[in-house]
Amino acid sequence: MTKDGEPICVADLIRRATVRQLRLHACGCMRLNLPKRKPRREVLRLIEVVERYADGEVGVAALRAAYADRSKHRMPKKWAGDSEWAFTDDSGLQRVWDGAVAANRTYYPAEKDYRFALPRYRVFEELIGPDPLPAFAPEWRTDTAVSLARGMYESRDFSAMPILADALQDAGCDNADILNHCRDANQPHVRGCWVVDLVLGKE
Repeated sequence: MTKDGEPICVADLIRRATVRQLRLHACGCMRLNLPKRKPRREVLRLIEVVERYADGEVGVAALRAAYADRSKHRMPKKWAGDSEWAFTDDSGLQRVWDGAVAANRTYYPAEKDYRFALPRYRVFEELIGPDPLPAFAPEWRTDTAVSLARGMYESRDFSAMPILADALQDAGCDNADILNHCRDANQPHVRGCWVVDLVLGKE
């Protein structure tokens, strides 16, 4: 994970992102910026629809219906453009981030926008992972590892990431990138985490 105080350039990550990851980035940023008070159930449901659409579990009709329903609810201010990008069609979403790649903007710690850009950059790191991604041995995909990964993916609760690291290590995984990612207490985890995706065989 990029350390606080290091320059960041989102284009370096976006070049490797799939449309699924771009959409899950919007969802992840929304989840990480939920109000501290208990979020309204209807707002969480909107995010869930987008996440399911990203994974091909519901179609565009469900996405459009959720977008129409979105206008009935007040969206948290910290969601900024994410609440729009989440519902954008694939080509439109790709164009948004192609613009970021073309701009090739680097953020430096002294800039006022750095504090806004850094957590969003870290969500991209969470989704896209190192380049290249580590080779994942089939024997590491034990019943225990898969059960842990699937449970976190479905519940959106990633508190068991260190336990997943233990399960992978018990299965013979010795890859530092994978194990350190799972055990990093400062790493934000969201649906689409690159390690969880590897365990579940998602692309």
